[in-house]
Amino acid sequence: MGYRGEATNQLGAGSLTIIDAKSFVNSGAAALNLGAGIIDSNAKLMLISDHNLKADEHFIAVQADTQQMWQKETYANSSRLLNVSVNNDGERTTASVSAADMNRTLGNISNATASLLNDMVKTMGVNTNSANQGQQLISRAGDVRYITDNVLGGKIIESALNIASVVGVQNIAANLGFAAANSVQQYLSSHRHVKASDDTDNVWVAPMYGHRRADSFEMGGRDVNTDTNYGGLIIGADHTFADSLAGGDIRFGLAANVGGGKSKTSNAVSPTENSFDFWGMTLYSAWNSDNFNITADFGFSKTKHEMKQYVPAALGLSDLKANVDTNLFSTGLRAQYVVSTPAFDVLPHVGARYLHLNTNDFSTRNAQGELFSTKGNSQNIWSFPVGVSVYKDMVTKSGLNVKPVFDLSYIASTGDVRAKSKVSMAGLNQSVDSGARVMDRSALEGRVGIELKKSNYSVGLNYSVQSSPNEMEQGVMATLNLSF
Repeated sequence: MGYRGEATNQLGAGSLTIIDAKSFVNSGAAALNLGAGIIDSNAKLMLISDHNLKADEHFIAVQADTQQMWQKETYANSSRLLNVSVNNDGERTTASVSAADMNRTLGNISNATASLLNDMVKTMGVNTNSANQGQQLISRAGDVRYITDNVLGGKIIESALNIASVVGVQNIAANLGFAAANSVQQYLSSHRHVKASDDTDNVWVAPMYGHRRADSFEMGGRDVNTDTNYGGLIIGADHTFADSLAGGDIRFGLAANVGGGKSKTSNAVSPTENSFDFWGMTLYSAWNSDNFNITADFGFSKTKHEMKQYVPAALGLSDLKANVDTNLFSTGLRAQYVVSTPAFDVLPHVGARYLHLNTNDFSTRNAQGELFSTKGNSQNIWSFPVGVSVYKDMVTKSGLNVKPVFDLSYIASTGDVRAKSKVSMAGLNQSVDSGARVMDRSALEGRVGIELKKSNYSVGLNYSVQSSPNEMEQGVMATLNLSF
């Protein structure tokens, strides 16, 4: 359809002609028969690239008595996923459709995503009303009639394909496992337990809270910040066998943890939230002889993630949702030795920890159906913490033992510190790699705390900060311990 100028069969300077390209593919008919008419150099053309229009398709744009075509700078294509070029051959102008340079037209999307979109426009085409929800979202995000900003269009597509990565699912799961393991290790530390004279039983409770800010994903050259808040409770019980092994005490126990939290991100990607719940169990043991202490633990934790990603109202589509479970196995060893001085006690410590993190398959959906399917993945990570604690025992006149503690540690990690999974869309054989940072290879952690002990019970409170090139976490944990 079009708007004609004042002269008969003339497309004047103020005219806009709209052509639905797919209607004329392989039809043999021209989209516009001008006859003896002309096209003004300032006339405008909008080519609608939709209805499964594919790359490598052709159609006749103009049939005229003389060579006629809109100027390159005056015609536009509705889809950023396709490029339309024209060729004048005497009285006929033919339009050829090809895949666009989507790294440019969609605002620096990743090469992997650009490759997937190229596959889509070649095999399926562009369709803003497709029953295939993935094709529909991508087509609308790349269509100027829905999204006028090309950078926003790329952001919508990249975010939808990488919904778990942009909100740091693996990063959250791994660090929740670390938080539970660190709580057990702190409980077993030599500054909390001295060599026992008799067998004892202990029950302990530790509520914890953490806030984490991490850059686990990159979009268009910018790091994506994820803010996470979580809270939980650890309950443990153990028995100490006094002087039972090589002149030292040995302790066996079991701890359970449960909690939940929420993470969200919005910069550089579509606003995405992750509400999660977690639970886990840890078997632990410790051997203590005078100044020397060795601890070991083995734990399992499960986290259920419920993700929601908001899309612009201009798309005319519902928000995206995805649910995924992560499972973490963790085992660690730690050795420490108390060096006593007249002023305070020094506790050097060194350890090793192994993590196996598994993320299940999941699908990304909206209210109309499935858009993308993401394959599960797993990581194996080793971490090696080394540090030193400084503490001082002080006893008041009432018999209350007051113990301030300071700890500084360096943590080196190796192995699969980045997660990678395959994301696919119905109708395509090709998949795209979705990658995210699980943790940094090095980190510093500082902790300050205080413990109050009297008779057979003790309470404690500590504050910790962990910092690495792409992460910052602050945590608070309280403890209540009863021995009998």
